Amino acid sequence: MLACIIHRYRHAVWGASLLLILMGGVASPAKADDPVVVIVQVAAGVDTAVLAADYNATVVNHLPTLALARLQGSQPQLAAQLAADPRVLAAHTDGVMVGQPRLIGAVNGTMDAQPRLIGAVGDPVAYYGEQWAVSKMRLPQAHAVSQGQGITVAVLDTGVLLTHPLLSGHLVAGYDFVDDDAVPDDVADGLDEDGDGVVDEDAGHGTHVAGIVLLAAPQAHIMPVRIFNDEGKGTYFDAIAGIVYAVDHGADIINLSGSGPDDVPFMAQAVAYAESQGVVIVAAGGVNALGYPASYNAVISVGAVNQEDYLTDFSDFAQMANTVYAPGLSIFSGYHDGDYAWWTGNSMATPLVTGTAALLLATGSCDAVCVRSTIVTTAHAVVIDPETQMLYGRVDAFDAVAAAANQGDIDLSVQLMHGSGQPDDQDIKPYLKIINHGNSVPLEQLTLRYYYTLEGNSSQQFHCDYAAVGCGHMTGVFGQVTGTTEADTYLEVRFTAGAGILLGNHNSGPLQLRFNKENWTAYNEMNDYSRNGAAVYTETLNVALFHNGVPVWGTPPGNQPPPPAQPPPPPAPYGLRVQYRTTDTNPSNQEMKPFLQLVNGGDTAVPLSVLRVRYWFTDLDTAVSQFHCDYAVVGCGHMTAVFGRVSGQQYVEIQFAPGAGTLSPGGQTGEIQLRLHHTDWSAYDETNDYSYAPSLTTFTDWQYVTLYYNEQLIWGVAP
Repeated sequence: MLACIIHRYRHAVWGASLLLILMGGVASPAKADDPVVVIVQVAAGVDTAVLAADYNATVVNHLPTLALARLQGSQPQLAAQLAADPRVLAAHTDGVMVGQPRLIGAVNGTMDAQPRLIGAVGDPVAYYGEQWAVSKMRLPQAHAVSQGQGITVAVLDTGVLLTHPLLSGHLVAGYDFVDDDAVPDDVADGLDEDGDGVVDEDAGHGTHVAGIVLLAAPQAHIMPVRIFNDEGKGTYFDAIAGIVYAVDHGADIINLSGSGPDDVPFMAQAVAYAESQGVVIVAAGGVNALGYPASYNAVISVGAVNQEDYLTDFSDFAQMANTVYAPGLSIFSGYHDGDYAWWTGNSMATPLVTGTAALLLATGSCDAVCVRSTIVTTAHAVVIDPETQMLYGRVDAFDAVAAAANQGDIDLSVQLMHGSGQPDDQDIKPYLKIINHGNSVPLEQLTLRYYYTLEGNSSQQFHCDYAAVGCGHMTGVFGQVTGTTEADTYLEVRFTAGAGILLGNHNSGPLQLRFNKENWTAYNEMNDYSRNGAAVYTETLNVALFHNGVPVWGTPPGNQPPPPAQPPPPPAPYGLRVQYRTTDTNPSNQEMKPFLQLVNGGDTAVPLSVLRVRYWFTDLDTAVSQFHCDYAVVGCGHMTAVFGRVSGQQYVEIQFAPGAGTLSPGGQTGEIQLRLHHTDWSAYDETNDYSYAPSLTTFTDWQYVTLYYNEQLIWGVAP
């Protein structure tokens, strides 16, 4: 049994005491005389009271929007009996859902508490705004663009402390489905309802979650909807009713920091109802097991990372196309008695993503579909497993909001050191780093220029000795400087599309460059314009950096023109996506069989000839792979494939000929059945392949197959 830790703040002192809250996975064991509770969906015109009476059951609740009712009886086979009744469309025993806080480091029953401040005096509200998650997600920069103004977030949880100062001025009317009243307060009743020996183990959970939503979206409104009791337990019916209530009462986003183990069809219907009304749902992924509703495609599922962007030990669940991560370790927020607490869990990561979604909606230029896509595609890579280096995405609020609002902030600088201390030898060794203080930017949009004096007219050779982005993704060309005595030559460094993206708040890593004259005569660097002679990386304005031909850093010598601007990519049609399935669930046989389908959810017809699809895999075998199209509605004869490699990841890229036709709005390509094998028919090992998903045997939107429109990435997350 895992647990969470709460470090409580009292009287302006970081308390030395710990309140350990144990969280079980289920309620107390069922007894023979326990009532049986069943959710039924009835046909039109059916009187549920009559239906219930026929089975010696009673009607507990109605949910007319989905034609649902909750019945309580005593017959163990009540669900099966109701499912066979022609008046019933579907029946399912009501189950338990739980909130998702967890303790890290519980080994053999001992609690290894997370680090905490002891005896430090300070202002809890100030600490709330300065905690590590704020800078990790770059919330201050995001708030300069949007603060979630006008957006209502329904927090489906244990309720909230309606008088907590963190929530003052942010609350709108909600509902309590546990007590069936209009006062969704987060209270501790002093009882151990689930019989696990711990009293009120989840009291304060909803208050804590609501405070985290406001940490990310400080001008959002909170609609408290109580679906869990103070033990963190609730029912599927109450969660379903909570989703419908939130949608029907004006919520824009639903946060559900909890999960259940079963795929109850009525929960899927509630999620579909929210999706049809343009409401975003964000849900905790579950404790090392992806549960529901997080497993549904329309839901953003969330796991937690620590301060180093490593996966926490309670978020090791199957990655879905809609899964992202956020800080979830020792997050500081409000608590049920008016105080403040640290809490750890997927529950704490989820509202940070919810708050980010509120920021995007508040820009006015991003709807629910855009929110889901943008949060996933702008997420920063995090290390899931240090050994396999599998990468998933941690949400970056600044990048997400900038993408949604189309307000990118290009804020770059350059650092330089010299690989050789000798200014008069036969080669020049500028070692460079590009530092990104703003939004993430594709490296292919950047150009570097290093200025120097050639002394003579010999041809020169460029070398990349090492680059974190890959030397194969860089080229160097030489040009002349005119109209000044400060330099007569420059080295211009360019990046290919395969160099990837320079993430915000990151740097390019070392770019160790070298160039020499073909006749190997010596340079004299003593007075070279760009040389600084530094033995450590030092910021320099004498190396110029350009973004799409526009100067963004440094001062070229004299009055030198920038490189020509790269033409912007053509506008990408909105709504294109890739669906994937496989018929090959064996990861270690002699063939790969990815089946693909392109879907146009936008309002613009798109020629297939401008699209390219990449399926990513890892192949340690030296044998060459061969591509086959076994069947395609658009015609295998209109398709070709090329193999490539980016940063150690291989891909097969599918290209379409003009004869493949056009993908109409609302249309799809139909099935494209692909097959790969080695020329020597040796086996593959697809176990950790980036795009491979053996569980997806029906077509599913899949972000790990990427789609490009005239070279611009428009769907998916490249490794």
